[in-house]
Parts: sequence; C-alpha cells; structure tokens
Amino acid sequence: MQYKKGFISVLCLVFLAISGCSSVPMASSTQDNQAKLFHTHPEKSNLYIFRSDKEGSSIKMKLDVDGKYVATNIGQTYIKLVVDPGKHVIVSHADNNYRLVLATLKNKNYFIYQDVKVGKVTTRTKLSHVRENVGKQGVINSVMISSVAFSPALSMR
Repeated sequence: MQYKKGFISVLCLVFLAISGCSSVPMASSTQDNQAKLFHTHPEKSNLYIFRSDKEGSSIKMKLDVDGKYVATNIGQTYIKLVVDPGKHVIVSHADNNYRLVLATLKNKNYFIYQDVKVGKVTTRTKLSHVRENVGKQGVINSVMISSVAFSPALSMR
C-alpha cells in the first residue's frame, strides 16, 4: 500500500512538471475571436503563424521575425502579426533552426504552418507558406498566444 501511494505521488509530480512546461502566455478570447475574422489593413500585411497539430504539442518553440523574438508557442496555437509589406524572415527554433523568407503585399493575409517532428533524440521544425483555406482552418482549430511588444514596423493587432 505504501508503495502505491509513493508511486502515485511521483506520477502526480511528473504530470505537474510536464504540464507546467507546456504553458505559454495566451491572448484573451476577445483577441482570439477578433483575429479569426481575418480582417486586413489597407496598408499592412497580416502574418498568421500556426501549429495546429497535436504531435509534440507540449514542446515549446521560439519564433523570430526579422531578427526579433516574437513568441514561444506550443501545439494547437497561433500568433497573428501585423507587419509592413515587404520581405520578412521568419525563423523557428528547435534542435534545428528553420528559416523562411516571405515577401508580403499590403491588405493581405499570409499563413505560415509550423511543422514539428519529434524523434527519439531530437525535435525538428519546418515552416511552410500555405494556401489561405488551409491556413484559415489551421488558425480556427488553434488558440491565439500572446506576443512581445514590437517596433512600429511589426505589431500585434
């Protein structure tokens, strides 16, 4: 009986440690719902970066845009960034760093899928610019995370 109690206590501690590792700051439900309307700005571009898969969902991954840290995400989350039109460099960090260069136009939405592959020893990442219908579905099936403050050229709205 004593062995069972000890085992259950250890399992609870492991569960708490794992669940604590997978939390990231979330946006409000109002921000999430607003972003899912997919409204564009006449002079800006929207970047939606999403991880809609459950695979590796507890693994945190950092994202940089144009050399600036923007967020750390987990599975089934997304971030919306409002940027100036032009060339942008998006980097996803895991055991590898994956770099995607994307040229954007004003008054348009762009959807970036962040793929995660969990191996026995390493976790790999890849970014892909996806079609609007695929991107919207991925965002709708995810929850918005918070982001850090940006320069005027890069903001979260």
